[in-house]
Amino acid sequence: QQQQQQHWQDEPRPRPVIGLDIEWDPTYRPGERSPMALLQLAGPSRCLLLRIQAMQDTAERQGESFQTAAAPLVGLLTRADVVVASIGWNTDEQRKMESALGITRADMPGFVDMQKVAEASGINRVGLNSLAIQVLGAPEGWVKGSKSVTQSKWSKDLSDRQISYAATDAFMAADVYKQLRLLHHAEPPIHCAFCSQPLLGRSPTSQICCPIPGCRRRLRAPIQMDAEAGRSGSSSSSSS
Repeated sequence: QQQQQQHWQDEPRPRPVIGLDIEWDPTYRPGERSPMALLQLAGPSRCLLLRIQAMQDTAERQGESFQTAAAPLVGLLTRADVVVASIGWNTDEQRKMESALGITRADMPGFVDMQKVAEASGINRVGLNSLAIQVLGAPEGWVKGSKSVTQSKWSKDLSDRQISYAATDAFMAADVYKQLRLLHHAEPPIHCAFCSQPLLGRSPTSQICCPIPGCRRRLRAPIQMDAEAGRSGSSSSSSS
């Protein structure tokens, strides 16, 4: 967490941000593992969906090297001057990335797991849907996908619902990074309307919960920052 907080302090100027996520087919047998089927890369206004498994199959049929074809992609992900933001990068993603592209998290100097950054910023709930609500002000359930989508066959031709879900995940990672970085440098800092303690990475949106022990109040109305007092107030806030 200390390294994640240091990330904000050491950045003299914003770097380009890419949102990263991957998908794979579900497995139903113990010990069975499914390779990466889809890799999503999101920029400011476009999301690139790369069907990695299909690309590997095509390269094999044509007698070509997939690693050679993927070299520009690997070069992008391993650049030090580009932030690669993901949400909840775990050992499964790590294994699949290494198996498909031959790189690990250590090979991506700009890689940032936004769940770790959110935790270091004092946010209690760091799941994808929770970050969308608390950091971006998204409505409840905005990024939740049904099991028919999340546990679908990602190695096959993608449906419109799959495309929408996959792109949203990648866009979310980049947007959460940019919003938390902005809030980290906010002047004045955002404070809890009840206990007056700094909310650190909290966004001034509805339904946020103060992370300070002993407070834990839920704010149901938007917070307004007071530039003179350096505090935030709410005209109609109430606790749950």
